[in-house]
Amino acid sequence: MVPAPYLAVVSPDAPAGELVYKLQAEDGDEGNNGEVEYFLSDGGDGRFEVDRKNGQVRTTGLPLQREREYLLTVVAADRLGSRSAPVVVSVVAGARPPQFTNASFTIAIPENTPEGQSFLVTPAVSFQKKPIGYSLLINPSSLFSISAETGEISLTHPIDYESDQHRYLLLVRASEGLGSMSKDLSPLTEIANRGGLLKNLHKIAFSADLAKWSTLQKPPRRGGVRVVIVDENDCVPEFLQSIYSKDGVPETVTTATSLLQVSANDCDSEENAELTYYTVSPDFTISPHGTIFPAGPLDYERHNHLYEFVVMAVDKGEVPRTGTTTVRIRMANVNDEAPEFSQHIYRTFVSEDAGPNTLVATVLAKDPDGDGITYEITTGNEEGNFIIDSQKDVDAEWRRSGAGIGLQDAHGASCGCHTASGRPPPHLQGVEYVLNVTAADDNASGGSHALSSTALVIVGVDDVNNNKPVFEKDFLLASYFKSVINLFLSVGKIGQRNRGEKAVLEQEIEKIHIVSFAVCRDIRLSAVPREHVSPGEPASGNVRSAGVIVTARKFDRERQREYAVTVTATDQATDPLIGICQLNILILDHNDNSPKFENIRYEYFLREDTMIGTSFLRVAAHDDDFGTNAAITYSMSSEQPEYLRVNPLTGWVYVNQPISQRTYITREIVATDGGNRSSSVELSVTITNVKNQPPQWDKDSYSMVIPENTVRDTAIVTIKATSPLGDPRVTYNLEDGMVPETNMPVRFYLTPNREDGSASILVAEPLDYETTRNFMLRVRAQNVAAVPLAAFTTVYINVTDVNDNVPFFTSSIYEASVTEGAESGTLVFQVLANDLDLGLNGKISYSLLEDRSGDHQYFRVDPELGFIYSKAVFDRETKSSYLLEIQSMDGWESARPGKHGQPNSGHYCIGICSTNILHKSPRAAQIPPKLVSCLLKAQTAFVAMPLKTKGRVAGVADFLRVKRRHLAPAYPISMTPSRPTCFHAQPVAQRAGRLGVTRRARTWCPAHSAECALWERRHWPPSYTAYVRVFISDVNDNKPAFAQASYEVDVDEDADVGFAILTVSANDGDEGGNAKLRYQITSGNTGGVFDVEPEVGTIFIAQPLDYEQNKRYKLHVLASDGKWEDYATVSVNVVNKNDEAPVFTVNEYYGSVTEELDGSPVFVLQVTASDPDKDADQEALRYSLHGQGAESEFIIDEVTGKIYAQRTLDREERAVWRFVVLATDEGGEGLTGFTDVIINVWDINDNAPVFTCAPSCHGDVAENSVVGTSVMEMTATDMDDSAVGQNAVLSYRIMGSLDATNIEVGGVPTFSEMFTINAITGTISVAMGGLDREQVESYLLVVEARDGGGMTGTGTATIQIKDVNDHAPRFTDHSCLARISENAEPNAEVLELMAEDRDTGENAQLTFSVVAGDQEQKFYMVSHKQEQRGTLRLKKRLDYERHSEQRFNLTLKVEDLDFSSLLHCVVDVEDYNDHAPVFIPHLLALAPLPEDINVGTSVARLVASDSDSGQNRDITYSLTEDSDPDGLFTIDQSGVLSVARPLDRERISQHYLVVIATDHGVPPLTGTATVQLPLLDVNDNGPEFEAAYYPIVIENVAGPQVVRLNQTSTLLRAVDRDSPENGPPFHFTVTSEYRHGNDFYLQDNLNGTATLTALRTFDRERQKEFLIPITMSDSGHPAKTVTSTLTVTIGDQNDHAHVAGEKTIFINSHRGRMPTTVLGKVYSPDPDDWDNKTYVFEGNVASYFILNKRTGFLIIKENAPPDIYQFQVRVSDGVWPDAVSTVTVHVRELRDEAIYNAGSLRLAGTSASVHRRLGSNEASGKEKASVSCELGSKPDITATEFIELRGKQRSRYELLVDFLSEMLSLPPEDVNIFSLMDVKERMLDVRFAVHGGPSFLQPEKIHGYVAAHKQKLQSFMQVSVSQVRVDECPSSECAGAGGCTNVLSVRDTPTVVDCGTMSLVSVTVESTAVCSCPGREQSHQPCTAYPRNPCFNGGVCVDTQHGYRFTGGEEARRQRWRTSGEKLEGAGAVK
Repeated sequence: MVPAPYLAVVSPDAPAGELVYKLQAEDGDEGNNGEVEYFLSDGGDGRFEVDRKNGQVRTTGLPLQREREYLLTVVAADRLGSRSAPVVVSVVAGARPPQFTNASFTIAIPENTPEGQSFLVTPAVSFQKKPIGYSLLINPSSLFSISAETGEISLTHPIDYESDQHRYLLLVRASEGLGSMSKDLSPLTEIANRGGLLKNLHKIAFSADLAKWSTLQKPPRRGGVRVVIVDENDCVPEFLQSIYSKDGVPETVTTATSLLQVSANDCDSEENAELTYYTVSPDFTISPHGTIFPAGPLDYERHNHLYEFVVMAVDKGEVPRTGTTTVRIRMANVNDEAPEFSQHIYRTFVSEDAGPNTLVATVLAKDPDGDGITYEITTGNEEGNFIIDSQKDVDAEWRRSGAGIGLQDAHGASCGCHTASGRPPPHLQGVEYVLNVTAADDNASGGSHALSSTALVIVGVDDVNNNKPVFEKDFLLASYFKSVINLFLSVGKIGQRNRGEKAVLEQEIEKIHIVSFAVCRDIRLSAVPREHVSPGEPASGNVRSAGVIVTARKFDRERQREYAVTVTATDQATDPLIGICQLNILILDHNDNSPKFENIRYEYFLREDTMIGTSFLRVAAHDDDFGTNAAITYSMSSEQPEYLRVNPLTGWVYVNQPISQRTYITREIVATDGGNRSSSVELSVTITNVKNQPPQWDKDSYSMVIPENTVRDTAIVTIKATSPLGDPRVTYNLEDGMVPETNMPVRFYLTPNREDGSASILVAEPLDYETTRNFMLRVRAQNVAAVPLAAFTTVYINVTDVNDNVPFFTSSIYEASVTEGAESGTLVFQVLANDLDLGLNGKISYSLLEDRSGDHQYFRVDPELGFIYSKAVFDRETKSSYLLEIQSMDGWESARPGKHGQPNSGHYCIGICSTNILHKSPRAAQIPPKLVSCLLKAQTAFVAMPLKTKGRVAGVADFLRVKRRHLAPAYPISMTPSRPTCFHAQPVAQRAGRLGVTRRARTWCPAHSAECALWERRHWPPSYTAYVRVFISDVNDNKPAFAQASYEVDVDEDADVGFAILTVSANDGDEGGNAKLRYQITSGNTGGVFDVEPEVGTIFIAQPLDYEQNKRYKLHVLASDGKWEDYATVSVNVVNKNDEAPVFTVNEYYGSVTEELDGSPVFVLQVTASDPDKDADQEALRYSLHGQGAESEFIIDEVTGKIYAQRTLDREERAVWRFVVLATDEGGEGLTGFTDVIINVWDINDNAPVFTCAPSCHGDVAENSVVGTSVMEMTATDMDDSAVGQNAVLSYRIMGSLDATNIEVGGVPTFSEMFTINAITGTISVAMGGLDREQVESYLLVVEARDGGGMTGTGTATIQIKDVNDHAPRFTDHSCLARISENAEPNAEVLELMAEDRDTGENAQLTFSVVAGDQEQKFYMVSHKQEQRGTLRLKKRLDYERHSEQRFNLTLKVEDLDFSSLLHCVVDVEDYNDHAPVFIPHLLALAPLPEDINVGTSVARLVASDSDSGQNRDITYSLTEDSDPDGLFTIDQSGVLSVARPLDRERISQHYLVVIATDHGVPPLTGTATVQLPLLDVNDNGPEFEAAYYPIVIENVAGPQVVRLNQTSTLLRAVDRDSPENGPPFHFTVTSEYRHGNDFYLQDNLNGTATLTALRTFDRERQKEFLIPITMSDSGHPAKTVTSTLTVTIGDQNDHAHVAGEKTIFINSHRGRMPTTVLGKVYSPDPDDWDNKTYVFEGNVASYFILNKRTGFLIIKENAPPDIYQFQVRVSDGVWPDAVSTVTVHVRELRDEAIYNAGSLRLAGTSASVHRRLGSNEASGKEKASVSCELGSKPDITATEFIELRGKQRSRYELLVDFLSEMLSLPPEDVNIFSLMDVKERMLDVRFAVHGGPSFLQPEKIHGYVAAHKQKLQSFMQVSVSQVRVDECPSSECAGAGGCTNVLSVRDTPTVVDCGTMSLVSVTVESTAVCSCPGREQSHQPCTAYPRNPCFNGGVCVDTQHGYRFTGGEEARRQRWRTSGEKLEGAGAVK
C-alpha cells in the first residue's frame, strides 16, 4: 500500500469524519477479483476508522489525547480473501515535526568522487505546511556538506579509501524554521540521545547497525544516511619481504606441513584487496592465504640442497594487479631414501662343482642420504650355500657400497677367510638360485628408522654333466592309470637329473616303437597298448627328442602278449651320458575273438528215467580275449517244450522236463562273451531205454603230468571202457577240439590196444610249455549194438617246463658314461637279459669277458643284478672311452640236445655270402640249400654285411625269415677292408622280429674265394653277450687367466655416465660352458662410480666422477668361469674439470644502516665466497647485486664483495631491504653461486604524533554517568619505529576545556575537572559525577599526544551529553534453558518468562518476542502485558534429525515503548526414535565367489543409516535365522559380512542373506537389506556311489558271476555333487593291489558305469565280507579322485551244524534290588550266522527267567532272589540236528559295604612295560607270540574284551580273580568283580570287593598290595594299569578350589556285559570329582564315634577338642602314607 511512510497528524479537537490519511492498494487481477477492501485490524482505541472502499482513514468523533501517537494497523484484501502485508499508520494528535520520506538513506560513492558534486538528496515532508531547512548534526571529519534548501549532500574535499574511513553515518536535521519543530534523520538518533551512543555513530559497522535497528526501533520513526566509500583498484600488492627463506627443512616433511607464510598487502579494499597467491613451482603449493606447503616429497640430494621459486600475489580487481617475491627453501638431510642398487636384477653364474669361497657376484648400492650400508641375503639361501660381505667400499659423500656374494664353505667361512682343507664343497641344486639381497642403511642421517631395499641376484648354476639320464618311475605309474581309463596309447616319459641343453634326450628304440607303460628295473605295470591299434598312434612328437613311443604295426595279443623293448636316453653334452630302461610291454585286450567251444559238437546218451534237474553234460568254450571280453555265458536255442536247459555261467546241461517221451533231442548251444561276440555248437542227446546202457569208463576222468620235451609217439596214458551189454567191444575216438587246449592243432593222437580193449594217447607233435601249458582231451567210447550208445571221459594233461630257452639281452649294445675323477665303485650301468623259462631255468647270471685291450680290468659286474661298477678313477685326458663285453647264462642244465648237463648252448651256423647277394632283397637273394639247411638247425646264424669304419655296426642289412617254431638269430658278416679275403662276423640276436648286436665280432678268412661258404660249429658261443661302451665325461679343471696383470687409464672428470673406459679380457683353457667367463669389480670401486659388463669385461662409468673427492681409483677385477677365478688390477686416473660453483661462507648475510645518513656511499657489510675446485684461482671471483635496491640504493665492489648504501634511506618508506649477491668464478665467465643479503634500516625520531580523528573528534556520554565511564578514544599515531627506542611510544594529557566563544576567538583552554584521559591509551572517561545535559550540553577538550623524543601533536574532542530515559525493562532471569521433545505438538508450551520495568503505566506494558536464533520460525511468544510475563510456545513441528533443529539459541526480547532488553535462551530438542535404519541399496547383488573361500573372508560391507541420534541411531547388525539357518556367515557391528563356516555350493548354490539393522531406541526400529551371493563351484567333491550299495554274493556258488549291486541293477553308478563341468563322465578302477586279485574283477564300461564280477566260489565262514576300494575320478580340472569302499557281503548258507554250548552269567544285585534285565544270548556255537534258530527251555526252569524264542535272549525278572540257577535250552534251525545248551546264572546280593570297601583299577591297552619286556630277553618266545597275537597294537580295552576268552587263553576276568586270590592268599570265591564300566578314551574301570574273614578287606590295603605288584599284574593280564584306585580329581578343575573329593554314586540300572560264554551284570558305579575341602567340612568326632580305628598301621587315635588325632612313630606315619595314599593335615588328621 502507498503512500509511505504512513505518517499523519490530526487536531486533538477534530470532529468525527475528518480525513486523516488515505491508503491505496493495487491488485493485478481484473474485475471483481481486483476490487480491494481495507480493514482496520488493530489500534486506534476506536477513535479512527478506515473506509472499506477507498482506504480513507477518518476520525470517529471520540476524544483524542493531545500529543499522543496512535498506531493504526490496516490490511487490504481482495474478494478472494488474499491479504496484503499489514501497514502501520502513525497518527499524532497535535503538532508533528517534519518527516523524511524514507526511514533511512544508503548510498555508495567511489573514492574518486569529486568534491562539491551532489551524490544524495534527503527530502522531508512538513505537516505544518512550512518551508524546511536542512542541516548536518553529525558530520564526521566535516567531510560532507548539505544544501539547506534542497537537502543535497556533497563532499567538502576528496577522500582516499586507503587512508580515510570506509563508512560514514550522518545525522540530518529537517526543521521548519526558527523555533519550529525539527526531525533528525538518523537510524540511531533517539537511541543515541537516550543511551549515550551518539559519540560512536560514525564508527558502527553497517552489518551490526542493521541488526540493532531491526531489534531496537520502530521502522516508521527511524531513518538515517549511510555513506559507503567504494574502493578503486589503484594499489599494487606488495609483499612484506622481497625474499622469504626457510632453513633446515627436513626432507621427510609431509605435504600437510606448512613451511612458511608469505604475506602481501594491498591498500585497496574488498575484492580489490582480496589477494590470491600463486606459484609455478612444481615442488610446492601455496594456499590462498599464503601458506606454502610441499607439493610432494622433497629431496635434500639436489643442487646446493636448495629450492628457489617465485610467489605471486594477485588481487581481484576488474583489472588485476600482481606483486611478486622470491622464496628459498634450504633442505636438511633426513634418512628418507632407501639405498639404491645399481641394478634391480643381477645375473651371474657359478659352476655346479665350484668350491667354497668362490666369488659369485658383486652387488653395488648407494644411499642418497649418505648413510653407511650393510648387506644381507634375506631369502633364497635357505641351504646356506652363499654368503655375502656385509660392508665394503664406503665413500664419504654418497657412500655407494658394494658387497661380494660368495659360496659358503662347509663351516660357514666367508670370502677371504682361511678354510681348512678337506671340507666338502657347497651342495648346489637346481637350475638357478634367486637370492634376495637387502641393502640397509645405518640411519646415520637420523630418520625414524633405518631403510632398506632389495635386489635380485639370479645365480645360474652351470651344470656339470655328472648325472645320467634317469627314467622316472613315478611318472610311468601316473601315465598307466590314465591309459587304463582312456584305453588309448599313452606316452612314457624320461627324466634326467642334469639341466639345461645337456638334458635333451635321445631315445634309440630297436624295431618296436610302441610303449606307454613298461617294466623299468623293478617296477612292473599292467598291459597298456591295445591290440589292433593303428601304427603311429599316438603321434605326439619326435621319438628321439620327446620320448614318445608310438606303434610301428598292429598287434595281436593272442599271438604275443608281451614285448621287451630297450630305450636309451642320451644327453647332448660334448661327452654324453646314457641311461637305459628295459620295458616290458603288455598288450591290452580287444574283443576280436569269438568264443570257441572245446569240441566241434557234443553228443550224449541219456537214460529216459533221468530226473528233472539232473546235470549230465558240461559244455565249455574258450575265448582268447582277456577279462570281461573272455567272460562267457551260455544259452540254448529255445524250443518248446524245453526238455533241456544250460546253466548260463557253468555250462552244465540239465534236464528241465521229463524226457521219457523223446528218443532224440537236438539243440544249439550258444556261447557269448562280454563283448557280445558269440559262437554255437550242436548238442545231440539220445534218449536210451532203461535197459540199454552205454559203455562204462574205468574212471570218470584221467590226469597226468608230462614235460614239454616229451618226444613224439610217446604214450602218455592208457584209458579203458567196457560195455555192460552182451558184446563187450567198444570203439574209441578222440574228439576234435576247437582250441589248443582241446587238441587244435593236433598235439596228441589215440591208438586202440586190441589186447585188452583199452586205448593209448600218444604225443603227435613237440610240445611247448611257453605256448600251451595244459590240455583237456575228450574221448568217446561207443558200444557195438543195433542202437549204439556212447560214453565220454576227459583226459587232463599238464605240461611242465624244461630249460629249453637261452637267455638273451634286450639290446645288443649299450652306451654309458662316468665322470672323470669319480670314485672307484661308482655305479655305471645295469644290463638285463631275459629267459622265457621258469625258476632256475630262467635265473640269469652275468659275467664280464676279458679282452686284449684290458678294458675289463677297470670294471666289475654284479652277477645277479647286472649292475656294472667302476674299479678305478678315470682321467678323460688319458682315455676317453672303454668297451666291455657282458655275458649272460641261465642257471640250470639245458634240456637241449647235446648240452650234457651244462647250461644252454647252441648250434651256430656262419654263412659267408658275397656282397652281391646283400644288394638284393631278402626274397630275391639266392641262398644255397646247404646254408638254408644249416640255418634251419641253428640257434644263431650269420649273414654278410658291409663293414662300417671305426669298427662299429650302425645297422643290419638283411635278416632271414625262417618258418620255424623258434626263429634263429642272425649274425651279420662284413668284408674286412684290410683283408679283402676275410669276413668280419658280427653277432646279431633275433627274436620276435628284433635284431641287436649280442657278441664281440669274430673274423674268419676262407681258404678260397667262393660265392657262398658254410661254416658250422657247435658250442660257440656258449651264451649270449652284449657290449657296453663307457664314455668318460669331462670336468672343469682349467683356471682363467688375464692377458695382463694390471691396466692403467685416464678419464676426464666430466665424462658421461655410461662412457666405456677400458675392456679387460681373460682366457680359459677349457671349452664350451666351462670356458664361459664373467667379469666383476670386487674392490677399489669407491663410491661405486664404475661398473663392468659381466660377459664382455668392458669397464664403464656408472656414477658421475668428482676429481675433488677422488683423483685415482685402483680397481680389482675378477674373471671367473663359475669355478676357478683370476684377478687383475685397473688403475683409473681422474682428470680435473671446473665443475664446482663458488660457495659463500654463510647462506644469509645480515647488515644494518641508520636512516637519513649523509655522506654516501656508506659501507654496510662485506660478503665472501670461495671456489671449491681444486687448484682454482680464488682471485678470479666476481660479485654482483640483484634484487630490491640493487644498483639504486645499494652497490657492491665486484672484487672485494663490499656492499655500500649510495642513497639516504627513509625507514618509514622501507624498513628492510633484501637482495641476492652472486659470485662467479673464472673472472665472471664461469659457474655462479649465490647468497641472500638482508639490510635493516635503523629508525630516528623524525615524525610527530598525529590524531587519526582530526580535525573533528566527537564523543558522547549519558547524563548522570558514573565516574570512570568511558567516553571516547583519542588515538594518535607516530610513523617512527615502535620496536626501537621510545620514538613511537606515546603519552596523552588533557590540556584544558574550551567553550563556544573560546573556540570562535581561538581562546586558551581552561582547566576542566569533569573528564580525565588515560596517559597510555588515550581513553577519555568521566572524572566526576554530576553530568547534567540541562546545564551543559557539550564539552570541548584539547588533548595533547607526546612521543618519547618530545615531539607533540594536539586534537580537539567534542563530547555531547545525552539524555536517557529512566528505566529499561529487564528479564528476571539472566539465562534460561528449556527442553522439548521433537514429537511435541504445535502450540505446546516451552517455558514461561517474567520481566520487570520500574516504570509504570503505559511504559511498563511489556511485549515479548523472539528476535534471533529462529530463522525458520519454529517458536513464538505470547505476551501477557499486564502481568509482565511471556510464554514461549511451539509454532511448527520439530525434526531432530535436522542438525539445525537439535538446539536453538534463541534471543528473546522484552520491550516497552522505547527500550528493550535481551535474554539468550537455549532450547534443547530431545530426539524421539521416529526413524528406522535404512540400507542403501536394499538389495546387494555380489559377484559370484568360489565355494572354497576361506573362513573369515569378508565378502561385503553393508552400512545402514539412522537419522536419529544417540542410542536411537546406534545400530546393531544381525542376520535373520531364516536366511542363514546354518550360521555360515557372520556380520560384525561395523557391517562387514564375513564367512563364518565353510561353504558348500552343493548344498546351497546361492545365498539370500537378510541383514537386519536394529537401532537402540525405545521401542527399537529395524531395517533390512538382502545380500544375494551366488557361489562358484570348485571341484571339491569326488564321485560317490549313486546309491547305498549292499551287494551280496551267496557262498558256495561257482564263479564267474556278475555281482548284483542292488535289487534292480548290476551296474555300479556314480554321482558327483559338483556342477556338471566337474562331474561326469566318471572312470572306475581298483587300486593296484586289488587289480590282479582272484576274488573280484571291476570292469569300467566307459559310459559312467562299471560292472563287478565275482571270479570264484566264496565261503562265508572263512571271510564274511570283502572291502573293495574303488577309485573313481571325475572330469573336473583338476580331476577329483576318491576311493570309496564297496562292501561285498558273502551271503550265508546253512552249511554248518550248530552245537551245544555253555554260558555262565554273574549277576550282582545291589541291596537285593534289580529291575527286569536282559542277560544276554544263549550260547550255541555255529559258524553260520544267517540261519534262523528257535530257542525253547528244556525241562523245568525257574519262573524268574524269560526266553525270547526267536532271538535267544535270556531275561531275568525283577528282584530275583540270590541263588545259583541252572537250566537247559534247546536250539534248532530246521536243517541240522538240535543242540541243547546249558545256562548257569549266579545271582549275588551286593551290599553297600562291599561297594564302599571295594578296590578299583583303571585299565588301558598293553602297557609300555609289557612292550619293553616283550622286547627284552626276559620274555620267552612263547610269551612274546601269545601277547603279540592277542594284543597286536591295540592301545585300549573294553568291558567285552575283559571277559571274553582269548583263543585258548583264559579271560582277563579270570586272570584278575586268580591274581587277587593268590596275592591276598584268599580263595577265588572271596573275590567278587562286581562292576565293569567303559569310561572315557576307551579305558575300563574295574571294581571288586574282597571278602576276608568276617568283613571286607579295606580298600587301602588292597590298593597297597596291587600297587606293589602293579608290574606283575600288567604282565600277567597283558594290560596297562593306568590307575590303582580310580581317582577323578587329577582330571578335574579343582586346582584353585582348595581340595577335591571322589564321590561314588550307585545307579539302580545295571550294566550288562555279554560275551558268548559269559555275561556279567555289573552294578553301575560312577565316580565324580567334587571340589571341596574334606578336612574343613568334616565334623569333629571322637575316636569312639568311628566304626573302626581311623588310624592305620598301628597308629593310636587320640581325642582332641578339634577331633581325633593320629599319633605313632615315624615309620608308622610313613607306612600310613604309603598304603592309604593320604596325607595327614592338621589336628583333624584328614586328607
